[in-house]
Amino acid sequence: MPDRLNDPFGRTRLPGDFSREGRIALLDEVFRALVDGRMPSREAALLVGGGGLSWLSQGGDLLRDYWRISAPAGSHRTPAAVKRELSCSSRGTTDSDDAGTIDVENFESDP
Repeated sequence: MPDRLNDPFGRTRLPGDFSREGRIALLDEVFRALVDGRMPSREAALLVGGGGLSWLSQGGDLLRDYWRISAPAGSHRTPAAVKRELSCSSRGTTDSDDAGTIDVENFESDP
């Protein structure tokens, strides 16, 4: 089966931003949409679905081989760090601005 995301003949339309940061943003979009009970965009669904199906049929490392979002060797710029950067830039804040705030996504309240 051809690698449709990297097809040199353009048979599959790539997302507008297929950089590592763009792929992490698409993953964030998919996961948020699923949690909220919504459908993600077509390009985000294709990234997750295509990578997931390829991983299930061929094995390997989902983050490195299929979604290609792993941090480069020796880098501390993990997908989580990139996601934080993207969140801060979309809100117009910096990490230091968030130093005294509660991380709502990881906050667990008592039942």
